[in-house]
Amino acid sequence: MPAAQPGRSAHRGRRAPRGRRAPRGHAAQQLAAPRTVAQRQDESTSSLLESLWQRLDDPYAAARAEHEADGTRPGVTTTLLSGLVALILGAGLAVAIGQLRIGDPERETARAALIEQIEAATGDANLLQQENQELGARLSAERSATLSDTGLGERLERLERAAGTTPVDGRGIVVTLNDDPAAVTGAGDPRSAEDTANRVQDQDLQTVVNALFACGAQAVAINGHRFTSLSAIRGAGGAIMVNYTPLTAPYEVAAVGGEDPGSLRRQFLASDTFDYLKVLERDYAIASGVSQPRAVSVPAAEMPAFRHADTLSTADGSEVTE
Repeated sequence: MPAAQPGRSAHRGRRAPRGRRAPRGHAAQQLAAPRTVAQRQDESTSSLLESLWQRLDDPYAAARAEHEADGTRPGVTTTLLSGLVALILGAGLAVAIGQLRIGDPERETARAALIEQIEAATGDANLLQQENQELGARLSAERSATLSDTGLGERLERLERAAGTTPVDGRGIVVTLNDDPAAVTGAGDPRSAEDTANRVQDQDLQTVVNALFACGAQAVAINGHRFTSLSAIRGAGGAIMVNYTPLTAPYEVAAVGGEDPGSLRRQFLASDTFDYLKVLERDYAIASGVSQPRAVSVPAAEMPAFRHADTLSTADGSEVTE
């Protein structure tokens, strides 16, 4: 880039350096025109301000003077028609407002009825699930008694523990997450929440469950729902579905396992997930806590449906279906 020439500005709009001044006559010629323009601008501005301060003529003065000269005034019919139109408009507005106010209680009634139906259906589903678990426990006991003499009982127990179809009791921890109290609306129904920023979300529970398994947990459950290889945590609107069952806060994540009684708690507190929970509490007021009770119970998962079966031969020659 060529250097700036002495006595000239390197950029347009900037003044020349102090070392080289332009001739006074030349400067006077340059300043004469701007002063004349400025004076004209001042004169136009002052005239505009004066016109704004002056009172405008009444546009209806001529018509009023003409009516006064003729001695005519608005008739009674015109006045009555104007009042009637105003009355009709006011009545229509009042009816519209009344219809809007009537619609709100109807919507609230329908919403309350839907919530009642959902709660009733959820209660029935919970009873059926409990009955299914009881029948599954009885079936498991009968099967174990039948296979105890065939040598396949121990193998079946190992497979059941891996599949999560047997309850687990032992030392562990419980991680609790709860929504921000200010975000709870609609009697605690998560489906009625429009803003879920201050609520526990499905990815939060996924993060906690994965961290517990990574820290050495052998069995994990959320609010009594056991996790297996077929389990899923999903968000459906404002609700969180665990094993296709909607859950509500607070969420208690129970975990059993660890090399020693306190190893699971130590590893979880040292993990990045614990720091993540602190961020949720700081930024979104989502409360969380980690407790270590004397014993933690994780229920069995629902018995999966049979997909295939094979017939095996035992040592005594009998056949057993696996």
